[in-house]
Amino acid sequence: MVRPRVPGSGSGSGYGFGWSHVFCSFLALLLRRELQDRLEKAGHVFEWADIKRDLEALQEIAIDENGRKLSVRTECRGVCGKVFQAVRVAIPQVIREIP
Repeated sequence: MVRPRVPGSGSGSGYGFGWSHVFCSFLALLLRRELQDRLEKAGHVFEWADIKRDLEALQEIAIDENGRKLSVRTECRGVCGKVFQAVRVAIPQVIREIP
């Protein structure tokens, strides 16, 4: 008897990559919908491409100079700040010392 296999499962059980991919995709859609709901509740309607672009542009760099560690982040552009406000997450200071 020949059993069909799900690609990437490795065990031949039919489970593995397929189910984990479905679960992660479902979770991503759920989180995206929650973000859109929170933005709408705050009175904002943004294009998904703008949200992704502006969040991807936000970066943080750690600097270690003479035993002192600092974190420096880029400025928030576009809709980035409003997205953080809608999900009630504080944006870190532009420059801060890391303990």
